[in-house]
Amino acid sequence: MVQAYYNSYTAQKLTRRELLVLAEIGDDAIDSASSFVSYMSESYGFSKSSVWYNLNKLKELGLAEFEPGRELRLTSNGIARHTALGSERSRLIDLFSSRFLASLDEQGSLGFRGELERIRT
Repeated sequence: MVQAYYNSYTAQKLTRRELLVLAEIGDDAIDSASSFVSYMSESYGFSKSSVWYNLNKLKELGLAEFEPGRELRLTSNGIARHTALGSERSRLIDLFSSRFLASLDEQGSLGFRGELERIRT
C-alpha cells in the first residue's frame, strides 16, 4: 500500500525536464553522472547545475542512483517509470530538442534563416 502511494506521488511530481532526464538515462548504465550532465547540457542547452538538480531529485525519489566514480542508472522504480513513458519519451525529446534548436536559431548560431534565404534566391 505504501509503495503504491509512493509510486503515485513520484509520477505526479516529476516535471517535463525531470521526465526527459529519466528518459535519456533509460535502462542503460551510464559511465558517470558527470558525463551524463555534460551530454544533457550540450544536447539541450540546459545549465549543468539544473541537470544536477534534476538528477538529485530523481535520486531522492528513488528513481536513479549514482555515486562519484560509479555508474548512473535507473533503479527498478525508475525503470518502471521509464517503461511507462512509452511514446511520451519521443515527444519529450522532440519538444526539448526543438526548443533548443529554436533558441540557437534566434541567436544566429545555426543560420537557418540565412541559409533558407540563400536557397530560395
